[in-house]
Amino acid sequence: MQLSITRTRVVRPQRRPDLLSRPRLLQMLHDLLGHRLVLVVAPAGYGKTTLLIDLVHSLTMPAAWYTLSAADRNLHRFAAHFIAAIAQQFPSFGSDSNAALQNLEAGQISFEQFFTLLVNELDAQIHQRFVLVVDDYHLVDDYEPIGSFVSQFLQHAGDFCHIILASRTLLTLPDLALLVARGAVEGLDFQELAFRPDELQALARQNYNQAISDAEAEEMVISTEGWITGLLLSANTKQLHTASRMRLIRSSGIDLYGYLAHQVLDQQPAALRDFLLRTAHMDEFDAELCAAVLDPDWRPAGESWQPLLDALLHQNLFVLPVGEQGDSLRYHHLFQDFLQRQMQSERPAEVPIILRRLVEVCRQKQLWEQAYLYAERLEDPAALVDLIEAAGLQMIYAGRILLIQEWLDKLPASVLQARPKLLDLQGYSRILLGQVEQGLQQLNAAETLLRAALPSALLAQILAHRAIGHRFRGAYQQSIDDAEAALALLDKLEGAAEQAEPAPEAHERQQLRALAYRSKGLGFCMQGDLSEGLIWQQRSLELYRQVEDLQNMANLSMEIAITHDSAGQKELARPLYLYALEAWRDLHNLMGQASVLNSLGVYYQEQGEHQQAFSALTQAVDCARRSGYARMQAFALTSLGDLVFEVDLRQTAQAFYQEAYPLARRLDERFLVLYLDLARAALAWSAHEWDVAYACLDSAGRLVLSKNSSYEWGLYRQAMGRYYLAQGAAQQALEPLQDAAACFAQGGQTPDEARARMILVAAYQKAGKQAEAARELEATLPLAAQLDSQHAVAVAASQVSDLLRAMPARGPHAGQRNRMLAAVNAFQAQRLHVRREFRRQLRSLFPHIPVDPPALVVRALGHAEVSVDGQPIALADWKTRVSRDLLFCLLAHPEGLTKEQIGMHFWPDCSPEQLKTRFKNTIYRMRSALGQEVVLFEDGRYRFDPLLDYEYDVELFLHYIAAGDAAADLDAQIEAYTLGLSYYGGAYMPDTETAWAYLERERLHRLYLDTALHLAQLRFQSGASDVALAWCQRVLHEDLCHEDAHRLAMRIYAATGNRAGVARQYSLCQKALQEEIDAPPSPQTAELYAQLMQ
Repeated sequence: MQLSITRTRVVRPQRRPDLLSRPRLLQMLHDLLGHRLVLVVAPAGYGKTTLLIDLVHSLTMPAAWYTLSAADRNLHRFAAHFIAAIAQQFPSFGSDSNAALQNLEAGQISFEQFFTLLVNELDAQIHQRFVLVVDDYHLVDDYEPIGSFVSQFLQHAGDFCHIILASRTLLTLPDLALLVARGAVEGLDFQELAFRPDELQALARQNYNQAISDAEAEEMVISTEGWITGLLLSANTKQLHTASRMRLIRSSGIDLYGYLAHQVLDQQPAALRDFLLRTAHMDEFDAELCAAVLDPDWRPAGESWQPLLDALLHQNLFVLPVGEQGDSLRYHHLFQDFLQRQMQSERPAEVPIILRRLVEVCRQKQLWEQAYLYAERLEDPAALVDLIEAAGLQMIYAGRILLIQEWLDKLPASVLQARPKLLDLQGYSRILLGQVEQGLQQLNAAETLLRAALPSALLAQILAHRAIGHRFRGAYQQSIDDAEAALALLDKLEGAAEQAEPAPEAHERQQLRALAYRSKGLGFCMQGDLSEGLIWQQRSLELYRQVEDLQNMANLSMEIAITHDSAGQKELARPLYLYALEAWRDLHNLMGQASVLNSLGVYYQEQGEHQQAFSALTQAVDCARRSGYARMQAFALTSLGDLVFEVDLRQTAQAFYQEAYPLARRLDERFLVLYLDLARAALAWSAHEWDVAYACLDSAGRLVLSKNSSYEWGLYRQAMGRYYLAQGAAQQALEPLQDAAACFAQGGQTPDEARARMILVAAYQKAGKQAEAARELEATLPLAAQLDSQHAVAVAASQVSDLLRAMPARGPHAGQRNRMLAAVNAFQAQRLHVRREFRRQLRSLFPHIPVDPPALVVRALGHAEVSVDGQPIALADWKTRVSRDLLFCLLAHPEGLTKEQIGMHFWPDCSPEQLKTRFKNTIYRMRSALGQEVVLFEDGRYRFDPLLDYEYDVELFLHYIAAGDAAADLDAQIEAYTLGLSYYGGAYMPDTETAWAYLERERLHRLYLDTALHLAQLRFQSGASDVALAWCQRVLHEDLCHEDAHRLAMRIYAATGNRAGVARQYSLCQKALQEEIDAPPSPQTAELYAQLMQ
């Protein structure tokens, strides 16, 4: 969705040459910018805006600007402009926040989720202080959602962001008292803003070439309380009022202000006076808007509108140039209010004419919110209804669902119930917001109103929208029926049309047809009929291409990819997934990215590409969390559970499922709840927790008893078969597995059918029916051979690998047998390696998720220890220390060592015969202690088997240091280095004095010191001085003579203004060097100290 931003309101106003700078107030504001919130509060006419324009042009830090209007009394519009104002100064900011704002408006995330993403993006993208001025805040101060937004922002945004709110009235911000108590708020009021004698004199000299004596200036200030409005209103006279006249102006208040404005208005030429009145209702205007709204007869003969705009500026008639080029104008609020009242008084018949034309211009440009504001001023309910009916569907397509609901809720119930188009808009929007039953009731009411009338496009629209509601509630056949009825009606209407439709109506009709095609296709797919569903999905995609609907093109591309994927047509699915992902990235749509990344992750898993799958799914979770898309977060967490379960990380899988399940229940995501019930059952029966597994299956069974979807029924029956098989009841497993395979075959889900049949082979075999098992295997292999990848079936086929090996190596199915056996072997060979890689990644990406411990854990940093299945191996179990140390030696030399090289490390004085005996005995003792073979012998070298299920702290330390070295951005570097250094528990193998261990100990210690100091520099660079100093102290704890660490600590103290800390650190450096090596600090350290202490 393209957000509707009035750019002129988020561009800093230009500083006009005649603006009087007020150094007193500028200095006060500069001093106040140490606070998060600065309030500038004074009645109209005290120069708030002028002062703040001068301020932002005087600052060295970036300064953003947002001028509010009456149209901004809507959270979405306010937040969009708030983000856009900051993005004017920081172009890299805003894409994630705008995407989340769209999701908030579409009802897909909560305000808290949107706000979290906004603050996170602000923190990630902006690394310097800046100020944001929000002018005319009184226009929205009483609108609670905006007040909550500003209050939350002030409390949770970083200290680098300072907000200035300019208002005519005292603010009612939520938690303002709390902010004041925390010392986060300061401000100026009318007493500070009031002009002082010297400022009046400066104004007179600068703008009027007029000298005012000290006495008269003092009298004017006392009599007017420093109110400058009268001076500004009389600027066209080229002379300031006398003190007595100013006293009269001030004491008479707003009525006399109106009188003065009359004098200004009446002094203008007739054409300019009329122009002032007729532009009074335009919030901002230029020559183009004037030409579109005002009658040509209303301008001077032979002239365009531009000379009149130029005259407004030249005469200084209370207008502000806005926009980057200053080519649009905006009236001062007080003057605009007066002009509107005067226009209503003098020319009441022209007011509705101008407002209706403004509504029409905004409708043509699809500036729906501005059009609504003008329509409200008309005070004509019929005009509002007409606008909502025209705007509604386009606003829903654009994601402005909450706003259209707000407009509909303001209409009288009697109006809503009498107009089927309004009922359709309200019903459809409620369905999209998750209020499915309410939405369907309103769509049913709308259909009832229209059934008695002639067939219409509106009825087709209602049916297409109702089809979506039925699909959301799992009534797939009703969804298909409504979609077909909508399409039939559209065909009938197009056939009866005597002439081509206007372009806008034709475009909307195409979108409606595409929507019905999509509903029909998804309905068939959910019923399990993939081939029929694919036909309608492709038709929908083609229509969306014709109308250039990029968002729905991305949606359909992903849905078609899933359909191909489900049918085993992986190569057709892949390019569609990648296209959809690129499209969502171009649209800065995090929710779309989360959806396609989840599907892509499942695709990679079924291809056996585990690392790509893990990367895609972790990105999916990240995008879903950043956008607050709870539905896709639940799906992606479930997919991650499936992925890690496949490589036997069962505790981790359970944690992912447990995190996803309450989300799915809360969202009433029926299919996902079913899927998770089945996944949790599989996890339980794999641990022989039969009661838990049965309870999960019972919960799933209640969801599928209606058999609305043969695919869902197939999943359930397959799970029941696997449950019986896990219990050893193979005979009972046969019937549900046969049923499942038949369901998948009926729907064309070839991968699912092949998996179910492979499990059925295992059931036949365990039931003692070898002939049936062999026949089923021969029938299943050709089915699996149709798939682009064998991996998805190979996981199931690993249960019957003995049967595969027993099949003839030659024969009608030999090629298929060999291909499947190769896939089984590849999966079993890589599973341990994948498990180890997942452990590393899970610790950094999901620190709150428990990870299954490896079978073998080796610790060398701080102390040497080896554990098997969680139990440390005592030194007595090794028999000799050498048998333990040999393991560490081989780990330190991953390239491998010859027997002779090992002998030189451990038995340098042995003869070849002695070496042979000692080596053999040591290997035997190592194997006995570990309970498994861990040493490989290849090409004359002995090396540790890297494919074992193990964890080694030195490897983890080196891995994360290398990841930090390769990281492209500061945050990634800091995260990797911090995690890597956490594995350094102390010196490497401190109880071993052999030469190889000493060299490794020194290498790792030096790497630790270098990395810790580098991390300290990065944390100092990122502004975390306390953390940086702590890392310096850790380095000095290891090496008190490390001058680089002393120098960095001195710089950190200096940056925080702690001169005593600088001196103390230098003294510690002097003392350590004197005691350790009897030398003074280096010239570099001494020079730095002298420089910092100047």
